[in-house]
Amino acid sequence: MGLIPTLLILTLAVGVAGLANWLERRPGDLGQPPLIPWTAVQMVALVIAILMLAHLVSLATGTPLKSRFGF
Repeated sequence: MGLIPTLLILTLAVGVAGLANWLERRPGDLGQPPLIPWTAVQMVALVIAILMLAHLVSLATGTPLKSRFGF
């Protein structure tokens, strides 16, 4: 994956996380739980953003990401 798709996915993930944060903080109706768990959406978007940041660093340095176990 190149630089442009990485930046687009990173921007989209940060935007979705921000939207989910805003929707989670809105006052809700008592007795009616939200249909979409916005906290879970926010956490998934943040994980995707962190992965895209790591991929962006690997694109900038030219070395691929490796785990602690060398994979």
